[in-house]
This record gives sequence, C-alpha cells and structure tokens, in this order.
Amino acid sequence: MDQVLALLVETVAPPPDPKARIDIPLSQLDAFQIDSIVQSLNTALRHLQDDIHARIAKYNSYRNTIAPYISLLPVEMLSRILVLSVPLKHWSVGRLQELAQVSKHWKSIVTDSPELWAIAKVQTCPDEDPRWEEDLRLALRMSSQAPLMVACGVTEEQSALGAYEWQSAKEFMRIVGEHSTRWRSIQYNGASSSHIITELERPAPLLQSIRINFTAHGSDMAGHCRPIRFTCGARLQEVKAHGALFLWSALCGLKTLRLSSVSDPKARSADFLRMLASCPHLEVLSLSDMEISASEEGEDDPSQLSSVRLSALRDLTISQVEPCLTRALVSQIFADNIHRWLDM
Repeated sequence: MDQVLALLVETVAPPPDPKARIDIPLSQLDAFQIDSIVQSLNTALRHLQDDIHARIAKYNSYRNTIAPYISLLPVEMLSRILVLSVPLKHWSVGRLQELAQVSKHWKSIVTDSPELWAIAKVQTCPDEDPRWEEDLRLALRMSSQAPLMVACGVTEEQSALGAYEWQSAKEFMRIVGEHSTRWRSIQYNGASSSHIITELERPAPLLQSIRINFTAHGSDMAGHCRPIRFTCGARLQEVKAHGALFLWSALCGLKTLRLSSVSDPKARSADFLRMLASCPHLEVLSLSDMEISASEEGEDDPSQLSSVRLSALRDLTISQVEPCLTRALVSQIFADNIHRWLDM
C-alpha cells in the first residue's frame, strides 16, 4: 500500500512551490513560508484524492461491464463451470458452501444444481472428520436423482502407514448402497470384507466405471476370497481392480479392463476368454500378477479354446500372469490395431 501511495504521489502531485522550502528547519521559517508549504501540500493531497477516486471509479466501471456476462450465462452453463472447477480430489460439502457465499445468484445455482452435490465421498478417518456422515447425507439429499460418483477409502498417506482397517467404511458403503441405482462410478480403496462386497453387488444399472483397490484383508477372510458378482447394466465400460476377484460372467461390454494381484483358484482360462469375447469393443487390457489355477486336462489346450477377436484393442499389457492364461491369450486373441504390447 505504501508503494502504491508513493507512486500516486509521484505521478499526480504537482511540483511544490519553489519558494516553499520544506527542508529548512521550522525555527527558520516565517509565517509566509509556512502558509506556502501548507497550501502546496493541500493541493497535492486534493490531486491525490481525485486520482484515487477516478481510478476506483474506472475499475468499478470495468468490473460492472464484465460481471453481467457471468450473470447472463444460462444456469446450466454456469452450473457446469462450477462442476468442472471442483474436481473429485478437492470436492467437499464445505467447498460447495464456500461457493454459495460468493453471491445470492451463485447460492441459488449451488442450491438448485443436483449435479454439484452428486459426489458421495469420504477419504479421512472418522476421528479426523466427525461430520463425514452429516455431510454425506446432505450431499445425497441435495443431489436428488442425479447420477452419483462414489469414492470411499483411506488416503494414500494412511495406506502407507498401514491404516487399512477402517470400520466406518462399512457404514459409508451401507448409506451409499441405498442409492446404488444412481451410481455412475465407484472407487473403493481399503480392506475387503463380505460386507463391503455385498454392498458392491447391489443393482447399479447406471454404473460406468469401477475402481477397486483392496489394500489388505479385513477380519472376514471368507469375504475377501469370494468373487464379486456385479449387477450392472450395459453402461459399464471400465473395470480397474487390485486384489479383487470377480465372477467373470458378470462382466461384459467393457472398453477398459485392468487387473492386478488376482489369485483365483476356481477360475479357468476358458472362463476368462469367454468374458473377453463378451467385450468386443475392448480397447485396453492390462493384466499383472494374475494367477489362475490349471484347468482340467485338455481344457486349456489352445486348439480347444474359441478364438476371440478384439478389433478395437490397442493397448495390451501382460506381466507375471499364469502361463496357462498367457498361452491362451497369446494364441486366441486376434487384434489388428494394437499400438502397445508389453510382455514383462
């Protein structure tokens, strides 16, 4: 502020009266000289005030010329801008409440835009965020019938510390599970259990993306070993999972499939190939650290398996996969547009 004032004084203040010497000790000034100095300073002050007021008026005028354009935007467009301005990583009910405080217009948009609230998310332990359940229920209520993005799990920092077992994840999944028919995407990062798997198996006809990272086994080991039987509609396009088992017949129509740390003693190569055959538009297939038990004699013989044509497949990664499955994939998958092939 001092620099601004100094600049203003330098640019708008008139040169002092040459007769008004202000570097002379006061004891050596007569009345005429003092009056001249005071008059010069008052003149400079008036010029400074006039210029400050003019600049304030100029900036306010410019602000008024651009503000109406924002106000004139269709509500849907401004709502979409606000949605894009708050990505999932930084989304919170508190953030929406801050946006609602910008103006009455923004408050009405935030309040009347269900898609802004259509994120059910919790990524902290309950003792760190005692209001997580209250905020969750508020978001579910304000989102009305809008498709939901669900994100549940401990943070990366907590995972590094081994904070995998979060019991309140069960309560979170129970609450959002009641709205499974609105799920658009779901991310789960944490311990597995039969309760969590049961909630994931709820009917979800709008589900497009599934991302699961079972960071550790929960207390229910049987739940961890049970394959997940998704009840999804035809909109499901992406499955990305670590440490999770699936009922392969429940997956179809995918465009992206990324699996890692999968050990399924009951699965067969033929089952996996049939699942791939039900995904003719598959574009990305990544398999890492995947074990499938040996099939009965002759079942995994390439000559006995049906070929799978994946015309859209462009990215194929196979790393540390059971040899029987690797042979089946290499011999039976036919793709013309693979841009990247990794066999690590």
